[in-house]
Amino acid sequence: MGLHIRFGVVAVAGTALLGLAAYAALRSEKLRPVLVGAVRGGVKAADWLGEKASTMKQGVCDMVAEARADIETPKAAKPAAKSSAKPAAKSSAKPAAKSVAKASAKPAAAEA
Repeated sequence: MGLHIRFGVVAVAGTALLGLAAYAALRSEKLRPVLVGAVRGGVKAADWLGEKASTMKQGVCDMVAEARADIETPKAAKPAAKSSAKPAAKSSAKPAAKSVAKASAKPAAAEA
């Protein structure tokens, strides 16, 4: 018999034995209180985990809302010391749209 087949047979037999043992435990009146306690513990753990997850989600939502509020604050609230130098530099420069419009108009007048 091949090694893979042998391991497959052992795995199937082990699963069948485990299933029979679980069925016998569920039918037994002596083990039933132990199993009920285990299920109760699992339910409590699931409830606790759900509570912690919702608390964590609320905390993350609060942080996101705070971050968005910081981003959406008006830029006028920042100090005006840096902004006073920039408009002076922009006012001395000519707009690019006017120079392009004049350049395109000259060749049309020369052809006509």
